[in-house]
Amino acid sequence: MPNKKQMIYDNNNLIDKFEEIIQGQIFYAKSLIAKRSWNQLEKFLYSIDAHEVASIVEDLHATDKILVFRLLSEQVATDVFMNLDSEEQEKLLFTFTDLEAGSILAAIDPDDRTRLLGDLPPTVVTKLLKLLPMNERKIANTLLNYPEDSAGRIMTPEFVALSPELSALEALTLIKTQSAQKETIYTSYIVNKEGVLIGSVTLEELILAPDKKRLKDFMKENPVSSSTHTDQEEIANQMNYYDLMVFPITDTRHRLVGIVTYDDVIDILQDEATEDFHRFTGINPNEVSYLSGSLFSLIANRSGWVLVLLLLAGFSQDLIIRYGDLLEGSWIDLSLFFTVLVGVGGNVGSQSSILVIRGLATGEIVHNNIFRLIVRALISGLAMGLLLGAVLLLRIKIFQTGTDVQWIAAIAMVLIVTTANLLGAVLPLILKHFKVDPAIVSAPLISTLMDIGGLIAYLEIARHML
Repeated sequence: MPNKKQMIYDNNNLIDKFEEIIQGQIFYAKSLIAKRSWNQLEKFLYSIDAHEVASIVEDLHATDKILVFRLLSEQVATDVFMNLDSEEQEKLLFTFTDLEAGSILAAIDPDDRTRLLGDLPPTVVTKLLKLLPMNERKIANTLLNYPEDSAGRIMTPEFVALSPELSALEALTLIKTQSAQKETIYTSYIVNKEGVLIGSVTLEELILAPDKKRLKDFMKENPVSSSTHTDQEEIANQMNYYDLMVFPITDTRHRLVGIVTYDDVIDILQDEATEDFHRFTGINPNEVSYLSGSLFSLIANRSGWVLVLLLLAGFSQDLIIRYGDLLEGSWIDLSLFFTVLVGVGGNVGSQSSILVIRGLATGEIVHNNIFRLIVRALISGLAMGLLLGAVLLLRIKIFQTGTDVQWIAAIAMVLIVTTANLLGAVLPLILKHFKVDPAIVSAPLISTLMDIGGLIAYLEIARHML
């Protein structure tokens, strides 16, 4: 049996080989375009997967992209379009004719269409909506009117709804006639005459049930659901908690209006993880891509927090000037430990905040265990501080550097690490209480606060002990 290291190596090899195949396909497609071998290019495009065609399209010039799309059938073109990233989709929509754009938009799933249109300017959305058939336009308008990041924005109205009075055989027959128009048929929902959600049944249960058995006799009653205004991240957490592939969405009267599927959840988790990662590092999450975004936007989105933190860090200079005269005799020895103390404090605080933010996001940390969390942060911070303080003392003894202020540095280490660990745990809780995204407690912010606070603590301890 291969070991873990071998499995990782093999996996990396597969990725490299896949990249080589894609690059070969791109080169071959470009050569056919250069030779104007349209028949051969068309055969080649139909011989590979839609994901691979999308990779080729993303690497072509704008005019060549359109040529490739016009060689594809409507269904294949739609599949390829859905495998492009959102930025590429937006660019292509502006180069399509009205007929092509309307055809693509009408063919893609309502939830995917809503996600695409939601990123476009209102004037462009208005124009594109006019290209849709009346029934699709009505669906698109309904979904776009829900709040951004809500369940209503990501749900699809293409679900299977059944009457509780149907028999298993009748339900299966109905599903067969509707399957082509539905997002999924593996879970069907039972609604009463008013459309209120009262139960659910899986395809497996329908197949195994006696033909004449009524749905109301074996359906799962009162399935877990959420409203259209529930935050999409909460939907993802609930689907993960209940291990569901499909999640029903209801209106204020508990009438079933849509479903969220697992592929939507994957997109949500990826988007949220990317946004949180950007926030942790002090970057405006609006920037789409490092390479494709404009250079001005890249600089602007990264500079905001850096400028704020620079101004905050300026207080360190004021502190050094203030304490310089008071501690003039020991200033050289004290300065040896500035960077190590504030650096460790910033790192510990950042670690603590990330762990707590992650716990809040996954639902591990809830209101009734916050006191336990704070106590745990205090005890663990104190333990880490004592350990790091002891290591610092040992290092001073070994290298005989800064021995005159060794106890000042060790005590400051304990205090800074304990405070940083507690601060990193408490700040996300405070922001969460005031309905502010806890991810705003980014690593640079925690580090800067601990730079200032740690320096004050260290110099105050020195002032009193000297």
